Amino acid sequence: MELYQTERWHSDSFTYSLPVNEPGHYVIILKFSEVYFQKAGEKVFDVTLGKLRVIQNLDIFERVGKAAAHDEFIEFDLLDNQKVMVKDKEAEAAYDKKNKLLRIKFVKGQADNPKINAIAIVKGNLMGKNILNHL
Repeated sequence: MELYQTERWHSDSFTYSLPVNEPGHYVIILKFSEVYFQKAGEKVFDVTLGKLRVIQNLDIFERVGKAAAHDEFIEFDLLDNQKVMVKDKEAEAAYDKKNKLLRIKFVKGQADNPKINAIAIVKGNLMGKNILNHL
């Protein structure tokens, strides 16, 4: 699939700031594929929303091998007071109130560099609106 044929990576941590304009329940869909490394442990990194780590020690090759799609789903709530909550934990510094942007950070880990192939933010939840059937 074309989404997995290009990627953004950096030799250090990097952040995306994506628009989320109104309170509600959302799902972040992170799309990954390992297209370079040949074995597990060669690329390992974390993902955070603000200061809250939502994915720890992601090793794409270990999960699915080379050149295979791997998606991560992160459900969160943007509350009326503009706090971001993930599984009853506040994701401090995840939301830029002035510009209405959600901050997703790909954090350099113990091996090589962080990367991402594609990102989507969808209003709804995985079960209630059956987002998985629309991807």
